[in-house]
Amino acid sequence: MSVSVNALGKVTVRAPLRATQKDIERFVATHEQWIEKKKSTAKESGVRLPQNGLVGYKLLLFGNEYELHLHAQARVVVDEGNKRLYLPETNAEKRLICWLKDNALRICKQAVEQWAKRMGGCPASVSVTSARSFWGICTAKNELRFSYRLLYVPKAVFEYVIVHELAHIRYKNHSRAFWNEVAKFQPNWKEKRAYLKAHALLMRVF
Repeated sequence: MSVSVNALGKVTVRAPLRATQKDIERFVATHEQWIEKKKSTAKESGVRLPQNGLVGYKLLLFGNEYELHLHAQARVVVDEGNKRLYLPETNAEKRLICWLKDNALRICKQAVEQWAKRMGGCPASVSVTSARSFWGICTAKNELRFSYRLLYVPKAVFEYVIVHELAHIRYKNHSRAFWNEVAKFQPNWKEKRAYLKAHALLMRVF
């Protein structure tokens, strides 16, 4: 038998057909502490997925919450003063994702250019993807690819991901030399890496 707790805190128990209800209950009881710890971690991440449509959902942008609203205009509008994001009434979610991708590409390119000058690396290209399995990746050809959902994390964590992938241009592994390189520019990288792990559920937002 096995038990797992997903990012939302949902508990799943897998058992063979021959297992009785009492067998399953005993198994769960022996893992109760671990289950509660995992459920608590999921709750403390603070990440919430859209439940009832877009309106009113608070989307994270660089760690700041922006409440989603609809309007009659054909473009996405950011109201910084009231921390609101206005989306076109037609194809609102599709337009939001396009807006996120466009901004992610622009911001990632700027950040890569700035950090590359300091670190000495030169990527072959910078692009944005819809990947849910990674925040950023450096290919064997030194192509840097970032998930557009990287815009959700705090700016300091965003910068860490940029540095991490640029470091892979020189080191195609996670050796001690690689982490030493990262630490030169991101001394508290462990803290930022932990944030990404704790907030993995952000990968499921839009």
